[in-house]
Amino acid sequence: MFLLRLLCISAAVFILAYGFYLLSWLPVLFLNGLFLWLCWIAVSTLFALIHYLSWSSTYSMIEFTKPTNLIIVLGAGLYREKVTQMLAWRLDRAVALYFAQEQPVYIIVSGGKGEGEHVSEAEAMKAYLIEEHIPENHILMEDESHSTYENLANTKQILHDRLAFRPENMTIVTSQFHILRALRFAQILKIKASGISSRTPYAFFDTALIRDFLALMYCYKLLLTIYFGLLFIASMLEANPFLLKLFGQ
Repeated sequence: MFLLRLLCISAAVFILAYGFYLLSWLPVLFLNGLFLWLCWIAVSTLFALIHYLSWSSTYSMIEFTKPTNLIIVLGAGLYREKVTQMLAWRLDRAVALYFAQEQPVYIIVSGGKGEGEHVSEAEAMKAYLIEEHIPENHILMEDESHSTYENLANTKQILHDRLAFRPENMTIVTSQFHILRALRFAQILKIKASGISSRTPYAFFDTALIRDFLALMYCYKLLLTIYFGLLFIASMLEANPFLLKLFGQ
């Protein structure tokens, strides 16, 4: 069902792009260039979405064997003060990575208290890890964040304030639709980290995927502004060749 919905989204973007391309043949100055520009925006979006899906899915299939000395698990909401299925899958991935290490490592669980919740995501995550036989003294909590950026910014502060050593091989664990944005924020915050991801419930994977895709694109807003600007100029010149002669005089 998920693949069918994703295929429908891709087909809709393709049809939209083709529709704009046909409209670009209208013999209306500048309007034809505008439609050609919108066509290329749609094609670029489809191209980026396909690659985003490919990369994010790859992170969930990685068998992580690289040594790590700190694991960061990002929160994903609670249900009746217990971790959700999606968050449990993130924690299970972290547990497997923890026990794969030759030496004990720290796990930082990151997530604040949501509206109407009596415990923070970090507290619920810690309780889950203890049930999975992770020693309590190897678990650090970051329980004030309410966004991915805050997750990592607050975690960076904990690393500075509470750890006597500076981890060199950190690993961020989150869901597959979320991993690329998390790694981008880590890059912005100058946190050197690798990433692995867990699977996502198919019931809302497409919604989460589109939302995080757009959020990741927003992280590159300056680059995209320049790209779309150059694309606009090229489209106008392609649809209205007389402009080349005009500027060439």
